[in-house]
Amino acid sequence: MKTPKNILLPTDFSNNSENAIAYAADLVKRNEGELSILHVFDVPFMAPSSAFTTREKTMKNTEDDMRSISRSKLNDISSSSLVSDIPNLSLVRKGEIEEEILEVIKEGDIDLIVMGTKGQTADRGLFMGSVAKGIVQHAPCPVLAVPDEATFNGVTKIVYATDLQQDETITINYLVEFAKIYDASLIILHIDHENEVKEWSIDLLMDMIDKTSYPKIAYKEMVLNNVTQGINEYIEEHNPDILAMTTHTTTLYDKIFHKSITKQLLMHTHIPLLAFSDRKHDAIFFG
Repeated sequence: MKTPKNILLPTDFSNNSENAIAYAADLVKRNEGELSILHVFDVPFMAPSSAFTTREKTMKNTEDDMRSISRSKLNDISSSSLVSDIPNLSLVRKGEIEEEILEVIKEGDIDLIVMGTKGQTADRGLFMGSVAKGIVQHAPCPVLAVPDEATFNGVTKIVYATDLQQDETITINYLVEFAKIYDASLIILHIDHENEVKEWSIDLLMDMIDKTSYPKIAYKEMVLNNVTQGINEYIEEHNPDILAMTTHTTTLYDKIFHKSITKQLLMHTHIPLLAFSDRKHDAIFFG
């Protein structure tokens, strides 16, 4: 099982994406890993009235300029106080953001993506909630989505929201190892739709929790029909530092239901969301 040593930080150089740097840098320091900082740009379409060769030259100049500016801004991040004392690598790519992120993961040994997210009403930026959601669904590693309201003050409490509809062994073991990095408490939160979950599911979970031998793990159950409301209420009352969730894709109903919940949380939650795709567990933990 991998702990997040090598971290990919995509950035569009906005204030929001910079907010994620502190989370990524601290994890790298604690695990003696490496931070890869990625910027992806796309050359805008240009259609001058001159000949094609002139347009081609203009496009090439534009690409070179954008690449040069990107590298300069990445150098500023690399030399900042948060990053300068940890191993880091700057990457500039041209293309579509999600495709390039997935390509960088394939080429390297990335354990975790840390990226900034913006809410639905925020000024339009590169990392809207929908983009972050797409990365969560397709990346072969966990994603820590950091909203623009979040401020890094360490990690003392992590909440994992689960519907108990699948085997949680791999995810919970990963979260225990993640919590140990910070000596943080880990709360397994289940929002039950009028006691729909069978007792044996809860018994299996409690047995799993006991087997972790982690003294700072606990189970909490809430009976509420609105899952998003329940999660948000728990967050407001208990102030965790990270919310964790798995996006399920086993059935059409699960896919629609959980994508909707994840999207709402990415849009409205003011703390980072550590998200897993259940399709990627083998790649995450045994790659």
